[in-house]
Amino acid sequence: MNTNGIDLQTVAFQRHFAIQVKHKKFQNETFWIPIRKYGFMEWLNKRGKKKSINLWIQPCKHSSFIVDVSANTGIYSLLAKTVNSNSKAYAFERVNRVYQKLRENIELHKFDIHTYEVASSNSDDEAPIYDTDSEHTYSVTVNQNMYSADTKVIATTIQTIKLDTFIKQHNISNIDLIKIDVETYEDEFLEGFLEYIHQFKPSMLVEI
Repeated sequence: MNTNGIDLQTVAFQRHFAIQVKHKKFQNETFWIPIRKYGFMEWLNKRGKKKSINLWIQPCKHSSFIVDVSANTGIYSLLAKTVNSNSKAYAFERVNRVYQKLRENIELHKFDIHTYEVASSNSDDEAPIYDTDSEHTYSVTVNQNMYSADTKVIATTIQTIKLDTFIKQHNISNIDLIKIDVETYEDEFLEGFLEYIHQFKPSMLVEI
């Protein structure tokens, strides 16, 4: 499929967009889907990501400063740098084992994406997340157990930071584009961005 001049299959498989491969299986956000069974486009359809990817690519081309909130293993951050190598990209991921995969995927392609093992929130503090011992997760949020009552969960304390605080710490003069995938935590994220949101007026892709 060609999206605004970017062929996603080429991006995925000819290393314009690096995805680590192990045991003939994807090891990016496509975790453990066999290549021979599912291709990149099939995965996009399966996870309902194709529309959001299409919406993401075009503004990335014209954005100088991009923030990926809850980056997971990095597909949006990597695509941002693929279509706009001059952009500054910052990725936040709160789950340690997922964060490690994010780092591996970035290092695989030598992209200068800045990563932070924190949750973007309405306070600069610590907070619990409720996780399982599965190899990967998509459904962890801050201060809320999203699993059913019969699921064994593990409470882990993580660092939280307001995006306003992050902006001040890094002397950021503008943010053009933000992807937000925070699993019902949108209000708290926005509360932590009130000081600068009207000044920067960024485009935001919010996955709900």
